[in-house]
Amino acid sequence: MQVFIRDTNGRIWHKVQSSVGSSRWNGWYDLGGNAASDPVLGKTADGRLAVYVVGADGHWQMREQKSVTSGIQWENWHEVDAMPKPVYDLGEDGVKDLGGSFVGRPAVSVSTDGRFEVFAIDAEGAVSHNFQESGGKWRGWQSLGGSFTGDPMVARNKDGRIQVFALDKDGQVQFRVQREPSKSAIWDGWYPLGVAPPPVYIR
Repeated sequence: MQVFIRDTNGRIWHKVQSSVGSSRWNGWYDLGGNAASDPVLGKTADGRLAVYVVGADGHWQMREQKSVTSGIQWENWHEVDAMPKPVYDLGEDGVKDLGGSFVGRPAVSVSTDGRFEVFAIDAEGAVSHNFQESGGKWRGWQSLGGSFTGDPMVARNKDGRIQVFALDKDGQVQFRVQREPSKSAIWDGWYPLGVAPPPVYIR
């Protein structure tokens, strides 16, 4: 098991269980960064963990493990350039700019063919979506529309299609689903799930 947290200075910290089921843990490892959001985790096609955050400047940043078994050995942070500039993978020390200015916490999913897809609420309240193409380059931000106040959440259907959910300004939960698995740019429209219930507190 691995744990990731953000401290009060925006740095991301990482801790690894010494072995499966063990009560012992390795010490905290500083992954650095300047995050304005809590970390969100994903996995690369080859099984490496990747950490995503929204930086203090509103841009995406990401960092990946060097290998599946590398533990605390990580690649450098990659800043994710502003819309509508296309995104290029410039290598380990280069910039991957996923663009835009975002609020709240992002969401990450992985397509059936192993590509990352990311979702965030932009400055106008719409859900924006970006995804890796087959060669690993990022396509560029696409607005999925809407007017939302809650952070997006994503899940993958049994047939492999990604669904994104968000809370709109009227308190309604809305969702939108991909037309086909791994067809990252083709989506059906927004559909309401109804008014979100109030939170329940258990004492």
